[in-house]
Amino acid sequence: MISRRFLRVKAMQIIYAHYKTGSNQYEAAEKELYQSIRHSYDMYFFLSALIIQVQEYAQGRIDISRQKLIPTEEDLNPNMKFVHNQLITQLKKNEQLQSVLKRTKFSWNNHPELVRNVYQSMIESDYYKNYMADEIISYDEDKKFVSKLYAKLIPFNEFLYQMLEEENIYWNDEVEFVLSRISSTLKGFKESEGVYAKFLPMFQSHDDEDFVKILLKHVIRNKEKLDTIITDHVKNWDLERIAYLDIVLMKLAIAELLNFKEIPANVTFNEYIEIAKHYSTDKSNLFINGVLDKIKMTLQKDKLIPEHVGHEYKASKNENN
Repeated sequence: MISRRFLRVKAMQIIYAHYKTGSNQYEAAEKELYQSIRHSYDMYFFLSALIIQVQEYAQGRIDISRQKLIPTEEDLNPNMKFVHNQLITQLKKNEQLQSVLKRTKFSWNNHPELVRNVYQSMIESDYYKNYMADEIISYDEDKKFVSKLYAKLIPFNEFLYQMLEEENIYWNDEVEFVLSRISSTLKGFKESEGVYAKFLPMFQSHDDEDFVKILLKHVIRNKEKLDTIITDHVKNWDLERIAYLDIVLMKLAIAELLNFKEIPANVTFNEYIEIAKHYSTDKSNLFINGVLDKIKMTLQKDKLIPEHVGHEYKASKNENN
């Protein structure tokens, strides 16, 4: 589920926090890293369950309308397509999803205003109106509709971001990525899989897990060495004048160059430059790019990395997604 860029960001957050507290304990940092990744993976399941609660809210509104003293024809015979959506019914019974919700004790029942808001924005959308008006009823159509909600509607719900920020300060930065993973996951569900339809694993591969562990270990345990490398290449700068996050990003990039020689330098540079654009100052990306380019040339000259680092590298299809 988690991409390489996502792992780089997680490593950046943990290292930044540890440097700021003066800690150099790798074991503690690794524990925090895995907790952070696990929390993000749990959010993947929490948000997958949101549509279940929205459907139950819709069913509740239908039940209330039927109990009116003078119900209308529409109250008595509502369009039941959404509340009978087969993909959502499958999610309700999914063993993996229900296991995570039971373990974490998370429930959308604790956030009724958000559920109501998502429902309201859904029924006002053209996606919903077209779906409900279409007389075709099939598992594939139901799946397509729910997947579209996660891709095109839910990501723009401001109430969702407010709620998630209260739960975890880092989650807002991850919402769009996680929602895109949910949309892709649901597209891959099959009716024949029933309750055993699979969600994505936390790590795409053991290589990804090793990747983030090695990055974290190298940067935590080689703080002074990495400081020296950076200082030697910013002659006209005092490290205290450089944004601290930029220093962390450059250390991660250097660690990646030294430990993952199959990854081209330009791929590594681009990843940390993009992260800098999102998390650091306006000019950080240009500054980081210039310094890393000098460092790369020195590392090549000293034979610490190949001259054409990662020439035959084949990027993972999940490298940036």
